[in-house]
Amino acid sequence: EAMMKRGMAFVSEDRKTDGFVPLMSIRENETLSILPSMSNRLGAVRRKEQKEFTKKLSERMTDKYSSTEQQVSSLRGGNQEKGIIGRCVAAKPSIFMLDEPTRGVDVVAKSEIYNILTEMASEGVLVVVFSSELEELLDVCDEIIALKTGEVVGRVVAAEVDKNTLMHMIS
Repeated sequence: EAMMKRGMAFVSEDRKTDGFVPLMSIRENETLSILPSMSNRLGAVRRKEQKEFTKKLSERMTDKYSSTEQQVSSLRGGNQEKGIIGRCVAAKPSIFMLDEPTRGVDVVAKSEIYNILTEMASEGVLVVVFSSELEELLDVCDEIIALKTGEVVGRVVAAEVDKNTLMHMIS
């Protein structure tokens, strides 16, 4: 919450532990980051507004589900991840950090996730992706900073290097 107040959002590598509240509905999870804006002055949540917002956000995120009242834990991995990312998108961060955002998701969901991140970057959001999938980094990043045991070992323009160069930097 403190990070969000400073305009930062973070998506953890472990979505099942740190990403969502499994027993809550999609509607509740998707709006956690902006809940105060959907509550009246007494703190009661305006559910109709929350549901409409969730539907619009899910369309943007290309989420697939049967009802906004469905438990988020019943979704497949890619839709869970897009839901978590969607919640962060809703907070309108200026800095968005993601740790292994496509781990355990199918090829279609990977593409959708990176489309969302590219769109955010084009809107001026600083998107920082921590990933071990070098091919993806080369495809979607402008710059890549290589780390080895927590130390920066190189900084390159993605369009100017290949996978072998990156492998050499980190090995």
